[in-house]
Amino acid sequence: AVVSHDITVKSASSSPINVRKMGHMRRTAQANGMPLVLLNESSGARIPDTMGAIGTGSLGQDPQQFVRIRDIPYCSAVLGPAFGTACWFTQLSDFVVMRKDAQLAISSPKVTSIAINQDIDPMDLAGWKMQSEVTGKVDYGVDSDEEAIERPRVLGLHLEEVRVVPRDPVTLEHLVDVVLGFEGDRHSAVRVVRGVKNRFGSTQEIGLFEMHGDGLAEVESARISLDGRPPAPGCAFVSTMAGTRCLLGEVHALVATGFLGSAKRRASGLDSARLAMLIAVLEKHGGLRLSDQDVFAQALGGLRIVEPASDLAVALAVAGAFLERTLPAGTVAIGEVGLTGELRTVPQIEQRVHESLRRGARTVLVPSGARVQSLASAEGGANRAGEIVKVGTISGALELLSPRIRSLTGGGAEVKPARSGSTNRTQERPASGPRQV
Repeated sequence: AVVSHDITVKSASSSPINVRKMGHMRRTAQANGMPLVLLNESSGARIPDTMGAIGTGSLGQDPQQFVRIRDIPYCSAVLGPAFGTACWFTQLSDFVVMRKDAQLAISSPKVTSIAINQDIDPMDLAGWKMQSEVTGKVDYGVDSDEEAIERPRVLGLHLEEVRVVPRDPVTLEHLVDVVLGFEGDRHSAVRVVRGVKNRFGSTQEIGLFEMHGDGLAEVESARISLDGRPPAPGCAFVSTMAGTRCLLGEVHALVATGFLGSAKRRASGLDSARLAMLIAVLEKHGGLRLSDQDVFAQALGGLRIVEPASDLAVALAVAGAFLERTLPAGTVAIGEVGLTGELRTVPQIEQRVHESLRRGARTVLVPSGARVQSLASAEGGANRAGEIVKVGTISGALELLSPRIRSLTGGGAEVKPARSGSTNRTQERPASGPRQV
């Protein structure tokens, strides 16, 4: 589709006639998937109308006439003085060819000279040399109109067929190879880049970044801080997988007195349905009365942890918050909790255990069926070995909580005795292997 600005005809500049003509040609090119070629030469005399001053601008100027939607290529040939609208459309173009004696600027050199009260050389302000070597807008400088028109024609021969791209996001996903989501809480500096679609790899891979004053920076691997502070009730660490990357997450829980029949269960960064299931398991197999308690749980640091491997950590956090008991300092809990109260192993359990120990964990709780070949040593700081503790049931895991900090008012807060054979505590094994609980 070819459309012309020409100072010798009435449709030139930004008059209502020209605006309607340009809009019609642009819509026609978009509807048929054709490149839009603009032959630009305009005096720019009607700039006040386009800028919104009182005049013909109030008679129906299109406010979208200078909005570029990049669904088709634009190509401009500057054939003479191109000011105002002709200059603006040239700036929107992907390919520009300009005659060497033409001028390209928002306003004419004479207007600029009057505004700054200085004499201006038109070629220094708007000549092809300045536009190609300084601004970089002009791709080719030619000597005649014929050459200026020939360049876009040759370019068009090399352009493949341009199709109108639908703007529906779901449809666009089918046209590309990779779709990435940039997630984050406005109250947190941490941002997560997550794969929604990836034809070349797993969509489970994520990238963690933190916003600083000079931009985004990659978040280093988190470590468990053992700075001497006593552990708090309702806190637990979990090793979660994001594709091939092992992340150390922290889960917090709060249990407060509620009303029987209308107790609240709220989760942030965790699966609300799994939280409700874990509360039921704690009541049935852990001996905790939570039916009249409001339970709140969250994953810290902007992470979203929804895999079953976090079940044990969430359950221990809720139980600890209710009983006001704590896990030993530096404890990481890994495992899926079944409806029978049994703890089940999870995929990549050995990688999770070794990464937890490497990042400062002193104790790692795993299901009794987990196959962990050997212990890993914590790296950095005090280079001390950790301990792996195998647990068979949720009631056995609750026994690992420390003694109660203070007495609770009301009944139903005691842990039931373990069933026969389910949580027999054996003698502690040597440091070279896990111990069974």
